[in-house]
Order: sequence, then structure tokens, then C-alpha cells
Amino acid sequence: MNRMTIAFSVLLLAHGVSVAQKDGASIAIDVRSVLGKTNPLVFGNNVLAYQKGSWKGASPDYWDRGAGIWNPDLKQSVPEIVSLAKQAGISIERFPGALHYFDWKKAIGPVSERPDQKFGIPEFLQFCSDITAIPLFTIPEFLGTAQDAADLVEYLNAPNDGNHPWAKRRANDGHPGPYGVLWF
Repeated sequence: MNRMTIAFSVLLLAHGVSVAQKDGASIAIDVRSVLGKTNPLVFGNNVLAYQKGSWKGASPDYWDRGAGIWNPDLKQSVPEIVSLAKQAGISIERFPGALHYFDWKKAIGPVSERPDQKFGIPEFLQFCSDITAIPLFTIPEFLGTAQDAADLVEYLNAPNDGNHPWAKRRANDGHPGPYGVLWF
């Protein structure tokens, strides 16, 4: 099928019409019939947080503002975006959207110590909390090691009991208890 045929087929399917291909296969959607509930986790969003210098098109809109969801001056989520996200029913947030070269260790700690990343992990988790969405962390595929990924899990989830250096770092960063992130 060419693009025009696919687009027309999608339009027809949206109205409950069957579409048959040349080989006899067909797809039929009956929009009047409900088969079950939709998994709420399909209503997710990808939060872009390119790091400074990681991509020629990256700008402070990404590393300081999380592509517009964070106000670095007020150190809070943008209220209008929170309201829109809640209205849209966003239930899961993926971070960072631009993950190929994302170094999560540059996205933690006091903002004053990370001037090139004002929107980092704590800000992302605050936004998730503000819109009551589940955080999902992606692991970079071009940067870091398996140990770096394990360190991220420890930073987010381990107890600060003296046995986990990244949990101690999280506590020193101002979040004593584990974040309890389940999705990676």
C-alpha cells in the first residue's frame, strides 16, 4: 500500500469500515463495540532533556526547561503544563527523551553545581509527582556502562543505610528516602 492508501484506510477504519488488501486480508474495526478497558499506561509522554553540547539542535529549552514543562527561575513545574497534562490524562512520563548521549550523573545534585542542566532528575520526578504520572527512566545506549545503569537504580531506589553510596548522594542532594522508581 502507498501512503495515500494507508491514510485513506485509516480514515475509513476510524469510521468502522473494513479495508481489504489485494491478497484478501482485511482489517475491520467496529467502533460501536467495547472489548475492554484501555491500559492507562498507553497515555504517556516523552520528556526531552537534551544535555548541553549533546546535539547541535539542543537549546536551553531542553536542558533548563525540560522542553517547556519546568520553570528554572521559580524551580517548579509550569502550572499551565501541569493542568494540560492532567486534562490529557498523561499517566506515564519517559525521561530522558533524548537518551543517546545523556549522562544522568550530570543531572543530579544542587542546580548551582549543574549550570548546564537545570532540568534534571529531581525536577523530572517533581513534574511526575505534580501530574501524578509514573516515571520511566531510559538508559542511554551510546554512553555509559551497565554499572552506570545500576548506579542510577541505586540512586533512585536504594535505602540510605550506609551500604549504598549513590543513595547517600541522593540523600545529600535533598531527598533522604528512595524515590521508588519501578520502570526502566
